[in-house]
Amino acid sequence: MVQESITALVNQVLGDSYLDVHVDSYIFEEHIDNHSCEVRFTVTGLFGDSPRDVKGQGVGFVDAVFHAFRDALAEEYPSLKSILFAGFEVQGDFNTRQEQAGSDAVGRVVLSVENSRGRVFRFDHTSRSMTGSAVIATLQATEYFVNTERAFISLHRALADAKSRNRPDLAERYAMQISEILENTSYSEVIERLNNEN
Repeated sequence: MVQESITALVNQVLGDSYLDVHVDSYIFEEHIDNHSCEVRFTVTGLFGDSPRDVKGQGVGFVDAVFHAFRDALAEEYPSLKSILFAGFEVQGDFNTRQEQAGSDAVGRVVLSVENSRGRVFRFDHTSRSMTGSAVIATLQATEYFVNTERAFISLHRALADAKSRNRPDLAERYAMQISEILENTSYSEVIERLNNEN
């Protein structure tokens, strides 16, 4: 699977600098009649070690969650602007219920995200909280695209360095890895930024 191989490559490239993001808690307020929802998260791992609040608004809970993460990160990671939701599913496993009513059953949230090339990536989380799993699945998608962009930048710089040192062996390896990561989404804005660095 392309997504799994890219994740393995990104982990290899980033090593200890891989961003591992956690939502410690969240609060949301939804006005159903007005089709508006506001969320606030306490997040660790995105902005250093200290927890930070991230806020978002949307027409519903999942939309607000997506906007919260994208709005907080898109300026630094512009590839997030090129992805869109392609599907959202909630599946209940009522064999896991602990109470007779079954409202405590384990549920699985599956989020499908489409990139600028039309490729679909799937992220899922299972728990007894539908909203909690929706948050984590959305966070997984955000983390995936942020880390792949960071790996792309790292490889782009390594390729430039290998060429400047006349190391065609390394240049070929980095170019192959870049082409694999390019399956993710468009990095045109990122490339423009990198070119402006020189």
